[in-house]
Amino acid sequence: MRIEKLFLSAFGPFTDRELDFAATPANFHLIYGPNEAGKSSALRAMGDLRFGIHPRSTDDFIHEYRRILLGGVFANTGGERVALARRKGNKQTLLYADPGNGKPIGGTAVASAVERALTGGLDRKQFEVMFGIDHERLREGGKLLLSADGELGSALFEASAGTRGVTALLASLQEDSRRYFIPRSKQATLNEASLQIDEYKRAYRAALTRPAEWKDRQRTHADAKAKLAELRDRLVKLRLRENELTELRAVQPLLKQYDDALAALDGLTEIPLLPTDARENRLAAEQSLQAARKAISRADAELVEYAQEKAQLMTEPALLRHAAAIERLIKDRDVASYTYVELRKTRAEADSGRLTLAEMTAKIAGGRAIDDVLAAVPSMADRVMLNEHLAQCDTLEGRLSSRHERVADIRKKLQQQPEGNRPMADAALRQAIEEALHTAQTMGDFTKRHEKLQGEIEDHARRVRQGLADLGLSAVEQLQGSQLLLGAEITSAENEFARLETEINSLHKEETALKHDLQAQQRRQHEFAAAGEVVTAQTLRAARVHRDHGWELIRKAFIQRSENPESLAAQFDSNYPLPEAFENSQNEADRQADLLREGAERATKVAECEMRIAEMEARWKKMILLKQANALAQEQAQSAWLSRLSAANLPVHQPAALREWLNLRSAVLERVTHHVKVLDERSRLLAEAEQAASKLGMALSAVGEVVQADVHSLSPMIARASDWIRAMIKVAADEAARQNAIKSLENDLNAAYQDIRKFGDALSVHMGKLAAWHTRLFLAEDSSPAAIKARLDELDAVQNARIAQDDRLSRIRALVAIQDSLLDQANRLAALLGEPECRHVDDFVDRLQDRLTGSRSAERSNSELDRRAEAAQRKKREAEAEQSASEAALLALCHAAGDVDANNLSEVEEQSAKKRLLQEKAESLIGQLREASTSTLPELREALSGLDIAETDVEREQCRASIKQLEEEVNAAADAEQSARRSLDEIDTSDHAAEAREQMESAIARYRAGVKPWAQLKLAESLLREALRRFRDKAQAPMVTLASEYFRLITNGRYRRLIVDDSAEQPALQAERDDGRHIGVSAMSEGTADQLYLALRLAALELQRNEQRQMPLILDDVLITSDDHRAANVFSALARFSEGGQVMLFTHHRHLIEIASRVLQTDVLAIHSL
Repeated sequence: MRIEKLFLSAFGPFTDRELDFAATPANFHLIYGPNEAGKSSALRAMGDLRFGIHPRSTDDFIHEYRRILLGGVFANTGGERVALARRKGNKQTLLYADPGNGKPIGGTAVASAVERALTGGLDRKQFEVMFGIDHERLREGGKLLLSADGELGSALFEASAGTRGVTALLASLQEDSRRYFIPRSKQATLNEASLQIDEYKRAYRAALTRPAEWKDRQRTHADAKAKLAELRDRLVKLRLRENELTELRAVQPLLKQYDDALAALDGLTEIPLLPTDARENRLAAEQSLQAARKAISRADAELVEYAQEKAQLMTEPALLRHAAAIERLIKDRDVASYTYVELRKTRAEADSGRLTLAEMTAKIAGGRAIDDVLAAVPSMADRVMLNEHLAQCDTLEGRLSSRHERVADIRKKLQQQPEGNRPMADAALRQAIEEALHTAQTMGDFTKRHEKLQGEIEDHARRVRQGLADLGLSAVEQLQGSQLLLGAEITSAENEFARLETEINSLHKEETALKHDLQAQQRRQHEFAAAGEVVTAQTLRAARVHRDHGWELIRKAFIQRSENPESLAAQFDSNYPLPEAFENSQNEADRQADLLREGAERATKVAECEMRIAEMEARWKKMILLKQANALAQEQAQSAWLSRLSAANLPVHQPAALREWLNLRSAVLERVTHHVKVLDERSRLLAEAEQAASKLGMALSAVGEVVQADVHSLSPMIARASDWIRAMIKVAADEAARQNAIKSLENDLNAAYQDIRKFGDALSVHMGKLAAWHTRLFLAEDSSPAAIKARLDELDAVQNARIAQDDRLSRIRALVAIQDSLLDQANRLAALLGEPECRHVDDFVDRLQDRLTGSRSAERSNSELDRRAEAAQRKKREAEAEQSASEAALLALCHAAGDVDANNLSEVEEQSAKKRLLQEKAESLIGQLREASTSTLPELREALSGLDIAETDVEREQCRASIKQLEEEVNAAADAEQSARRSLDEIDTSDHAAEAREQMESAIARYRAGVKPWAQLKLAESLLREALRRFRDKAQAPMVTLASEYFRLITNGRYRRLIVDDSAEQPALQAERDDGRHIGVSAMSEGTADQLYLALRLAALELQRNEQRQMPLILDDVLITSDDHRAANVFSALARFSEGGQVMLFTHHRHLIEIASRVLQTDVLAIHSL
């Protein structure tokens, strides 16, 4: 929805401020506000009105937080309007509003369809990204275009969606994925984990080898373990015996104490066992019995006392029966007490009022009666008519006086008018000067423009010289004589150099790794050789062939006897006789077979090691050939590159440096072009200035002004011409003003005379109407309106005094009636009470009030005494019940003690407590005996029957000494067993294999953990590239075409169009200049890149327009990097964009208003000030 009005009712620095965007048909709104004017607050208000005020809004520095209020009038594409207001809060903050002031109307919630149309189905973030462009976003968009070198997909996508940093995001995804995996690298996570898996797998296999001495160490460990078990059995037996002796020594005194307790209990068999609280119960019962007896005595005394007090009370029953009537009389007496004073006061006022009425009547009508005077008072209708005539008379008299003063003043001004001024100049000469002056003024400040152009010429010359120096050239001709290489050609050479460099580096890294691996295999081979003889299948086969050859010789020499044994022995082994040599060969073959069976795995590893060494040496030779071939290819590529540079008259640089040199060359050529243009512009300026100076000099000379007509005197001539025109204008204006003033004064004088005649006639009519009232009002016939007013006021005063007197007389009668009614009420009450007739009401009422108070007090005291007597009776009954319960409790305690007397209860309680203590002691001793020993009492008595305590202590000490010695032997045996076990573990279950296995599994876990994020990053990168490709293919044609039009308009044709360069791997955006050359984004200035980004954004938004979402484009100071010329072009582009929707540009630069007003018409541009 488009916004037509914005009400800043209470927001930021604004109070009841209104911005009307529908006052003109313009769709392009330029909103100006200097610093501190509230531009930022107005910008925030645009978003807060649509999407809600932020909970922690900073725009509450003037208005209270809860009073923040915004409003607006919106219109959809069908022209339907709705006024809405947004308040601060958490719920239902969007309300319908008054379209006149934006204030909320009622509390009805806004329909969801209206709110959806208001937000366009977007949230605040999406709205700001798509339809908001500020200076920071524009600059960042331009920088992204430069940094991405105009890559088409990211450029179009970022401009269309308003997002930023798609290219940086792709680079970040690539960088993150390279942390996990890089082909032919050892540093990335997955590469490192893969190498560690192979390394630890080899270590794990090597750690599984078992030596032949395992049996001896296993036998040693078994013997140590058996000896340790034997010593531990002996130690257990000794500890059992020591515990048994300790137990008997501990239970002996406990058993003796138990027997003593049983003997004491036998003497208390006849004593009953009372409860543990028997003594407390007895004492409580005795105390309760004494307390109950005291309570009964107190209750009897209180009952006697209450009866005596009650007999002394006296009441009057008649007064209590008529208490309500007495109280009403007392209340009426209190109410009527004021009547006595009021009656005296009112009678005095009535006497004074009667005298005042008589005086007023005499003053008005002499000896006439008051009723005659009151009859002269006019009715309400007459009074209205009289007031109207009197008011008209006053008004007309004032107007007549004012008009007479006006006539005198006008005559005085006519006399003071000055004479006419000097004659006017010829109109043709004046027109000639104005035309010449206009021509000269359109050139602006010639001196400043000339100095500025001269400065630009010098600056461009300096920058060209600096650029040539940076390029290593001495003249512009050398620069123009060089040829431009295509970017694809440079990229191809750069890729070829990079490929060769990569292959060389790869071979170097592979060579280093191969050298490291070869050394590792050679060290491994030496380790196998140092561990003992290495037997392989080949050596075993050779030994067996040697043995079989010996057996053939034995057969020939000793079985067949066909040859000489000595000669055969020399052939087989010259150091030994033939039989001994054959036996040695047979033993050697058997030995190698045994070794091969025992070390088959080691032999396999030795063979594998030798094979790998051979493979590595073969690869080493192949790598030497590859390095030589790469070096030759690198020299050939470098030679071809130098030849191409020489043919194009280009300096010797590598491709990357040459690309920078060519970019700098383009910039320097552009500076040369600018230099030439500025020189031409200076020449045109001088020609125009000479023509303007000549024309203006001739016009001034024609009117008698002496001037020097040259370009250096142009500014003084403009000033002289301006002064002359202003002087002529002033003369004409003064004369016209004088004639207008005289004519105006004469018109005013005639009008004043007409008013005097009109007001005089009207005054006569009203005075005639008033004359008919003089007799009725007791006035003379020539009385003035003022006298009539005074007499009416006097009659009003008489009438008011008569009304007040009547009110006083009525009040006197009412007060007398109140006093008579009170006396009658008192006499009726006296008759009811049997009292004599009342003569004085106050005395009678006071006595009744005192007697009634006394009777009520006696009645309350009687009730209180009855309540206390009842309480005393209740306490007495409770005390008697308590007494009976206490006596029953004492009787029960005596029965439990063996029917003894209550006085002997304490003695029985002491003996019962003693018996209980003995029983508890016996039970405690039994518990201690059970804790100290698991044997029964008979078993313990039997074990202790013939036991000597001294011998028991001696035997226990001997056991302890033996236990200590055995513990030392057990510790020594345990150390020996542990040492044998460790020795066995070192060759049988060494932790090298477990450690290698653990490290291998850890490396596998790291590999698995790295695969998933690497795959996710690569997938995200692929998806993002595919989305960019699809968007590029979809939006390329329409968006680039439309953006070309905007960019051409913004640059005033400097760039004809935007094109897509498909020569590289990634299509890039380029601009075609007016001279036909193609410029990459990286060769543009920052300001031009910003304007390119703005053109892309405008094109994207225009293509995305639809009727369901009509949102304004909001811009905030986006022209900071544009000069005045480019700013004017941007205004033209925004005006074109505004043909399809609203555009709101906020700025704090006042000069932009002048530029926009000069470029755009009022029906296109609307200017608002904050």
